[in-house]
Amino acid sequence: MLEKIDAELAVLSVGSTNTYGHVVPELFKLLLDQKDDKSKKLEKFVCTEVTRTCVYSASKRKIVC
Repeated sequence: MLEKIDAELAVLSVGSTNTYGHVVPELFKLLLDQKDDKSKKLEKFVCTEVTRTCVYSASKRKIVC
């Protein structure tokens, strides 16, 4: 789906009390891969709320993941 949409911005909206384990690390990897792929439009992605998985910026997450 990410490949088909080829968006410029991705917004991850997850509440801090969610019990589903979102946002999964695999999604961050997919988004980082799209962001690094110069043939794709994705420039950045953001989280609407800091959670246990949405705690690092994209640049720091690249080092952590």
